[in-house]
Amino acid sequence: MKPATPNTNNLKTIHIIESPRDAMQGLKTIIPADRKIQYINYLLQVGFDIIDVGSFVSPAAVPQMADTAQVIDGIKKEDSTSEIMVLVANEQGAKKAVTYDKISFLSFPFSVSPSFLKLNIRSSTDKAFYTALKINELAQKNKKNLFCYLTMGFGNPYGDKWDPEMNLIWIEKFRNEGIVYFSLSDITGEADPIRIKSVYDQIFREFPFIYAGIHLHTKPQDAPAKIEAAWYAGVRHFDTVINGLGGCPMTGFELLENLNTFTLLDFAQKNNLEFSADIIKLNQIAGFSLF
Repeated sequence: MKPATPNTNNLKTIHIIESPRDAMQGLKTIIPADRKIQYINYLLQVGFDIIDVGSFVSPAAVPQMADTAQVIDGIKKEDSTSEIMVLVANEQGAKKAVTYDKISFLSFPFSVSPSFLKLNIRSSTDKAFYTALKINELAQKNKKNLFCYLTMGFGNPYGDKWDPEMNLIWIEKFRNEGIVYFSLSDITGEADPIRIKSVYDQIFREFPFIYAGIHLHTKPQDAPAKIEAAWYAGVRHFDTVINGLGGCPMTGFELLENLNTFTLLDFAQKNNLEFSADIIKLNQIAGFSLF
């Protein structure tokens, strides 16, 4: 997938990264691999731009994702236009991920919060930056792309210093090293519409042609206003989960839901925006039980 050029008013297409990984990773009950495969194969029929299917991380840290290799082997990519993405947190995971032809994108959970980096991937800021560069090098050598998530991009509940300039500093550092795909991530509910607009206005003013998406964990009643603020600030790439399932198990804010796919598509339809997802097929699988 070639992302849209953001911050251009005549672009009327919403691009969706559907993330069953984020939906499942925090669940206590282990979902059998065959159920994950069946569900992801249904998602591939819907036509999302990217589907985030799993992660190559420590099974001790995220037991739900221990079968990611088996899941990738079982998914049927051949008849789908969707790209496949997996999350990696270190070089070891990246080396596994790049061996799969089905995978087009690796994602890396960077953070502007030193406290969250330590909590999430047991890393310092400098070490995480270096790791991202090594992962990007592996990805490029294997004709894949790195999506860099800037977690805590809208605020920090852990007591670290935060201001929007921090996003600009890290985006520039990564861009100077050849990384071009970004998504600002709010998994603890710090973002409100005013802050979302302010943060992206600043980013797109400084980097007018950057590919910068958004990953939100939010209360359902707050989601429409946040989507609207992001869209009119120039965001064209949104991470979603059908029915809003999930929440990051590393944050202490697990009860905050992911952005619901249907909420985003409702916004798109009301504003006559284009998207690749097939609504009929999406409605057919909305009631699918992973258990």
